[in-house]
Amino acid sequence: MKKGFLLALVLVVSVAASAALTMGDVISKSAYDSKGVSADLVQKINLPAQNLVMKINGKIFMKGESVRVEMVYTEDSFNNPAQYMQMKMMKADEMIIINTGKEGAKKSIVIYPKLNGYVETSEEEAGNMGNDMEDIDEMMMAPVEKVGTESFAGISAVKYKVLPLPDDDVEEGESYFVYVDPSNKLMVGMYITDAQGNETTLEYRNVKAGVDESVFTAPAGLTKYDNMQQMVMSGMQ
Repeated sequence: MKKGFLLALVLVVSVAASAALTMGDVISKSAYDSKGVSADLVQKINLPAQNLVMKINGKIFMKGESVRVEMVYTEDSFNNPAQYMQMKMMKADEMIIINTGKEGAKKSIVIYPKLNGYVETSEEEAGNMGNDMEDIDEMMMAPVEKVGTESFAGISAVKYKVLPLPDDDVEEGESYFVYVDPSNKLMVGMYITDAQGNETTLEYRNVKAGVDESVFTAPAGLTKYDNMQQMVMSGMQ
């Protein structure tokens, strides 16, 4: 009797596990792989320990393993106006980050249009710069749990909590949510918190299918610099 009960319990657990949702079940991976997706981007960042609040407008382009993020800083981007003035003086108030390639072999292109220049860096040199969007393939395998429906990025979106994998090192206070448009299964944003209470909200508005591969290369006519310091110093001459 006990053996039969245990067998039934294992069967129930196996069925439940196989029925668990992943990101790939709730998001149209084919849209990002084949045509690509673009959107107007609103980033909201809150760093309480640094008393820093930012709101940055721009655009995002996603296709396969490539991501392009355009950011424009304005007077309203910081809770401290002096930070914006410093960026403007350095001609760093417009920025483009392009990440391409597979995990372990990524390349990043960092462009400052007002400095008419860019630098290319490896994954190790770039660190986490512009990597709020993970690899699409990796994202699609993440387990998720439906939370409900919520108004987000101007639409009624389905909210999912991204669950950690067994070998993930997750600290208390960390959480990760994605918001999906149920009409087309495209992401309209995400909300991330860490153990220090830092918050990042990404809103994707006016989401559209179709991205040209050319957006993932440095624009013609810009100067390529060896490093960031060299590029920034060029703007001060």
